[in-house]
Amino acid sequence: MKQTNKIVNEIVERWELDEPKYRRLESIVYEFLKESIFALELYPTIYKRVKQLISLIKTALKKEKKYDSINDKLGLRVVVHFKSELDVLKKFIESNFIVISYERKSDKIKYDQLNYLSDHYEVKINPSVDYFNKFKEFFDIIFEIQVRTLCQHTWADIEHSLMYKQDIDLDESYKRRIFRLISLLEICDDEFDTINNDIIKLPEYTIYYLLKTLEGKFYKYAKKSFNKEISIDSITILSQVYKKEEITEVISDLKKYIEENSERIFQIFFERKEQLKTNIFFSQPEIFLIWFLVDKKQYDLINLWKQYYDVEDLRELSVWWGNPINIE
Repeated sequence: MKQTNKIVNEIVERWELDEPKYRRLESIVYEFLKESIFALELYPTIYKRVKQLISLIKTALKKEKKYDSINDKLGLRVVVHFKSELDVLKKFIESNFIVISYERKSDKIKYDQLNYLSDHYEVKINPSVDYFNKFKEFFDIIFEIQVRTLCQHTWADIEHSLMYKQDIDLDESYKRRIFRLISLLEICDDEFDTINNDIIKLPEYTIYYLLKTLEGKFYKYAKKSFNKEISIDSITILSQVYKKEEITEVISDLKKYIEENSERIFQIFFERKEQLKTNIFFSQPEIFLIWFLVDKKQYDLINLWKQYYDVEDLRELSVWWGNPINIE
């Protein structure tokens, strides 16, 4: 008991000094992840937490760990939609952090096992990354980043609620039911990923393919979500300036156009943050298609716009873009 009290007292004293530092690092890394992952044209959910004092004490006592060896005092979790995005995040983390250890849980599960899955990284901030190099006081702190798919996150949450662990001596019927549920979630993960990659190749999927192209760019520049139903309606209307068989080629040109105008787009979104809250077209991915058409097919765009929308909206958007249109 005396030894236990000594461990607890040490943790209490040291955490009183260290917790503010971890809180500060939490904010720094969270903001970096939020901003930088948008640039990857992804829109994940990002969670953050600094361990509570009681949690630190329990970890130290239960796992017989010393205070300095508890590396998840700060933890961040990135939840993506599809399995293919896990590798995108892996490259991102390896490029922007110093990785102390990496574990992909699925690599350690045998063919006849099913269990909790996640990618775990123990990392430090990388001084060579411009965003981090001014935070010298945090260079030596190790913390954890987890990356999961939505299906993996769902299972982890349910597992926690069920208080289920594979080594608990449950009745065989319950073990069987849990085993079946985990397998379904793994299958869902694989199928969602395959469907997402395959469906955009279908000829009848051109409108959705166009939206898929634009939504990543919108995440990158606007750093916010949007209403997909509105986008589908708007893109369906705007794409009428082209023949259906031309859309695939247009998508290629549009991607190139957005990249060529990247600095210009960043500047507009930076200067017009307030309009993202109020302008129905600017707050949706189709804004890139509108600007593209203002430059490439202005006459056709104006005639089409008059049938569906207020021409003053198009006039305003074209002024923002720096190519004011003349609508009589």
